[in-house]
Amino acid sequence: MSTQAGSFAKVTPPTFSKCSRRTRLFKQIDSRKNLQIFWIAGAAGSGKTTLAGTYIDHLNQPCLWYQLDPGDNDPASFFYYLGLAAKKAVPKLRKPFPVLTPDYLPGLPVFSLRFFELLYNRLELPCVVVVDNYQELAEDSPIHTLIRQGLEHLPEGVTVFLISRAQPPPALARLKTQNRMEQLEWQDLRLTIDETRDIASLRLKDSLDSQTIK
Repeated sequence: MSTQAGSFAKVTPPTFSKCSRRTRLFKQIDSRKNLQIFWIAGAAGSGKTTLAGTYIDHLNQPCLWYQLDPGDNDPASFFYYLGLAAKKAVPKLRKPFPVLTPDYLPGLPVFSLRFFELLYNRLELPCVVVVDNYQELAEDSPIHTLIRQGLEHLPEGVTVFLISRAQPPPALARLKTQNRMEQLEWQDLRLTIDETRDIASLRLKDSLDSQTIK
């Protein structure tokens, strides 16, 4: 994959054709609309990304999508791709985002705060921000603290989904204790019988009997 193609993939939402709309979980999210941050945790293939994507389609709101990989443990890379994701979400943006050069590193928290302020000012509200594959960040990555800083200054109208195969890192766990973040985990994501039947009907020509669905 070329660098340009890889960059495009990191900031482009996946397509969700022939995906079941999990209204049960949509209602669960909607019931916590007083919160703006949702941590979706589960094993690979448990439907985390599909849930976020179909919920965004359900809302019909603009979306900033950022898929993390190990290279994003570097703050300069993280902010570079976050800027690309913003330009993808709001194509009319022309003015570039600031670049984290070595001169800014001693004042990284200040740079981060100003970057997020600029980002939020440029987004079209209301909108959804998705950070996918959060588990790709190292346990000691400085990005955890930078993301927390961004989350602590969320403006009204921005909803954030953090998608991971793991539990929140310590830097973000306190958002849960402060009742600022809702967690959806395996017990929420696991399919009900009705949801399984709905997915089967989308994928198969012939209907299945209840025992097979179970």
